[in-house]
Amino acid sequence: MTVSLGQAPDLGTASNFALFTATGALSNVGSSTVVGDLGTNDGLYSGFNTATITGQSHVGDPTSASAAADVVTAYNSLVATPCTVVLATPELGGQTLTSGVYCQNTALPSTLTGTLTLSGPGLFIIKLSSALVTATNSSIVLTNGASAANVFFQILGAATLGTGSTFKGTIVAEGAIVLNTTTLEGRALSTVGAIAVNESSITNVGAPLLADLIPITYTLPTTQYGTTDFTVVVDVFDLLTTPTNALITVYVTKDPLAVMAFNSNAVFIGGKSVQNNIWTLNNSNDNFYIFTTNEVIAGNGHKSFGLTGVLTPGNTQGSLTVSTTIMGGSGGEGNISNNTDADKIDYFKK
Repeated sequence: MTVSLGQAPDLGTASNFALFTATGALSNVGSSTVVGDLGTNDGLYSGFNTATITGQSHVGDPTSASAAADVVTAYNSLVATPCTVVLATPELGGQTLTSGVYCQNTALPSTLTGTLTLSGPGLFIIKLSSALVTATNSSIVLTNGASAANVFFQILGAATLGTGSTFKGTIVAEGAIVLNTTTLEGRALSTVGAIAVNESSITNVGAPLLADLIPITYTLPTTQYGTTDFTVVVDVFDLLTTPTNALITVYVTKDPLAVMAFNSNAVFIGGKSVQNNIWTLNNSNDNFYIFTTNEVIAGNGHKSFGLTGVLTPGNTQGSLTVSTTIMGGSGGEGNISNNTDADKIDYFKK
């Protein structure tokens, strides 16, 4: 089952940390390995002299103060993310989930016994309303393009990862975190609570893998004389392999010399295939036609819409420029530097 997604939380400066608590002690026992920064903004820091650390330690300094604020912001963002699927049981083991926002709403602690499989590209947000306990030798397995960088656990309570367990994703908890001979590919972040590490391996992950949308605009004909019919087709492409995960909004400019119409049943406009039925037009803006869709655009895929129009130049000549802009953040994308395109029709009085 595939469900709609929320936005990946912005971890800010906390994204550099493999281990961090805003308020609480941070301690280690034994020869743990940490790849990434670690620290606490308000608490004791101890035991990491026996650990192998690739990163920097920050305790009660400006960097930890910034990370503390960012962890709280990220936690609140996850709490506010709407749930699309309620998990039927607090036991996560034995389940296979595709990208989406999952919630466990019972007061019982969530458990992970055996294997939780996360399958496919996209964003995984798992929201737990109580503590999480993983069993000995339990694991999270990523398949079919799933990435630890795109997995987030919001936990209202403590997180205890059991002996020999393998966990993948970023934990953002409001409570203590215990790693007991655990392998964590991700981050352990807490807004308040101690983090205790025992003979564990923690490797920070990169930023979430997000979609990257660009519009391509086609107008026909390219030249016209007098009052003439024309067409506009907008293709919205995802340049990366990660599918979109949120509402997509596209603005198309209006011009006083042109009147455009949108047929939601059209499947072929200007010699191109379109999917007008998945798009909704808001025509209330004086300057733009505004199109939206909740349809998922697959990685390296595209979705199109088209309009027909009439250009009436009168006794003038010049160019009609049709510009399209994808609103920043549409589809959960991360890159907004390539969100605008345009095409034009040169017109002459007849």
